[in-house]
Amino acid sequence: MKSYLLLSALALSITACGTNFSGQFDIKEPLTFVNLSPRQAKSRAECQAPDKQNSKKCISLQKQIDKNTTIIKQGVYNADVISGKKEITLKIQKPGSSKTLQELSFKMANGINLPRYSGEISLSPQQTGQSFGVQGIFDTEELDSETTHTTESCKYRVAYRWCGNVTVNDPKTGQSRQVYRCQTRYRTQYGSQDVAYYYRYTDKEIILNLVKADGSVVGEYYGDHHGSNKIYAYQGYCNTGYRGYY
Repeated sequence: MKSYLLLSALALSITACGTNFSGQFDIKEPLTFVNLSPRQAKSRAECQAPDKQNSKKCISLQKQIDKNTTIIKQGVYNADVISGKKEITLKIQKPGSSKTLQELSFKMANGINLPRYSGEISLSPQQTGQSFGVQGIFDTEELDSETTHTTESCKYRVAYRWCGNVTVNDPKTGQSRQVYRCQTRYRTQYGSQDVAYYYRYTDKEIILNLVKADGSVVGEYYGDHHGSNKIYAYQGYCNTGYRGYY
């Protein structure tokens, strides 16, 4: 079966605030991945010119391409997707392992962000710099729980004035001595407060297709992400019983 060449710029840094999706990647045909840096990818495009293919630079680049080539067989693989603001990364896992077999990263063009909630993306091979484009759908559903009214523990720091003897070292004599000084110090006050809160449950889904220029799909990914956030609608005064007398 024919193998298609896919070029990938590895993403070594991922936005911390991105959404992590877990799912499966269905590879329709054997795929050959070549990991290139942005500079190598640019040089490879330049080496396509007939008058440069046999140059020393292009021959050296081809050796690097051969060394960094990975062929992934047709099949279904566990895979994770990290979706940030400007970049989306697909991590294909080794069968029966949590280790990464291959990593693909796609950056959005200037002025275009990935959907935060729901939306679509469509990148041509020219935009991805790969031999394939990317078509994707993001979908988000949110559900809020009932509001809970209760009392929770709380704390805050209180500044106070402290005066007393402290030990200081004399740099000239190297000896220590006691001196009387006043300082601002802090103590933590513990108490309780009335609160009202609810949970927001978020379900996200993502579908990504790797599509060749002729429209045929060489890979399909489906993943989801489930999360929840505790949201306070009201937080009352933290009652510690502290009256400020010390």
